[in-house]
Amino acid sequence: MYLQELESGISVFIKQNSDYIGIGFGVLLIVGAIQNWDWLCDPVGKPDFVWKSRRVLRILFFGCGVILVGCGLYF
Repeated sequence: MYLQELESGISVFIKQNSDYIGIGFGVLLIVGAIQNWDWLCDPVGKPDFVWKSRRVLRILFFGCGVILVGCGLYF
């Protein structure tokens, strides 16, 4: 019973604040790309990213962050 109420409350919170959540994740990606965080930008151990360097991943994450922030502010 309590778990269903909690799940319902979380889904209502996400629906009501989805733009702020998107902006938050976008800012997290932008700051992580600028600060060169290892947990975000380190391509070691990811076999599908063998051809991508750390710099390319930073640019991709920065671009995704800008898109998330832009969409959160626009919508």
